[in-house]
Amino acid sequence: MSEEMRDILARLTRLEDVEAIKRLKYKYFRSIDTADIAALDDLLTDDITVNYKGGSYHWSVSGKQAVLGALKAGFHNRALAQHNGHHPEIDLTSDSTANGL
Repeated sequence: MSEEMRDILARLTRLEDVEAIKRLKYKYFRSIDTADIAALDDLLTDDITVNYKGGSYHWSVSGKQAVLGALKAGFHNRALAQHNGHHPEIDLTSDSTANGL
């Protein structure tokens, strides 16, 4: 395989990885907005830490069960939510890590 073809395949893999991260984020939004705690349970890692900041709130919590409990308390059948994610800034930092806004 030529060097050019290896470069094209590596670039394609990076694009696929970025798209997979976008899909994960959108699934996270949808799961919160529909109060699908089971889907969130599948998405989140045990060592998750979140730091949510909004117009009238700011809370940080660590650990999957604590995060799920907080989300369950905030998003339920009496709450209305619509998360949107536009213009993601995703930087792949290695074959298994990324940073994003």
